[in-house]
Order: sequence, then structure tokens, then C-alpha cells
Amino acid sequence: MKRFHQLSGREVEEWRKARMEAGREKYHNIDHKRYGIVDIAEEALDSLNIIERMIIRWSKDQFPISHRLHSKLIILWFLLEQVLEILDEIDRYLPDKVCTDEEGGERIWWSDEE
Repeated sequence: MKRFHQLSGREVEEWRKARMEAGREKYHNIDHKRYGIVDIAEEALDSLNIIERMIIRWSKDQFPISHRLHSKLIILWFLLEQVLEILDEIDRYLPDKVCTDEEGGERIWWSDEE
């Protein structure tokens, strides 16, 4: 089984580019009509949810979380919260005309709040 920690920086970059290309093939240029700040926020929120689910899975599998691993998870959680705060700051400087979401589709919660 392939493990993330075994990937080189070059391989991670190749993976990023492959994901970008797959996204372009699937969605073409609709990102030009999406609210990119919300796209990034959704990914950060999903990541926070994944961390929570990983911890639940590990506890069910009776995998003891060491102090070091716990510290790393706290740091990761903090960094993702920082991403959300930075997005908030960036969004404050953007004009409404670049924050449209015509191609955003039906977003979880976000679409209901508008």
C-alpha cells in the first residue's frame, strides 16, 4: 500500500498537478465563475471534519494516540483554523464582482443561508 510519508516533494507536486488537470477536464473553466474563497473554506472545513473522524476511527480501533501525534493533530487543526481566518481577511479586500458564485452549485449550508 502506498503511504503519504513515502512520497517525495516532487511526487506531491505531480499529484497536485494531476488533480488540477483532472479538475480542468471535468469542470473546464467554471472556476472562473465560482467564489474561490468559499471553495477553499469548504476544503478546510472538510479537513477539520476528517481529522475528527480519524480520531474517532483510531479510538474505535484502540489505536493509542501518543502525545507527539496528539500535538501534531492540534497543530494541524490550528493551521486549518488559521486558513479560515486568513480567508476572512482576504475576503474583506475583494470587490463583490470577483466574489460571485454562478457556478458554485448547491453548496451545503452556504446556499441555504443566502
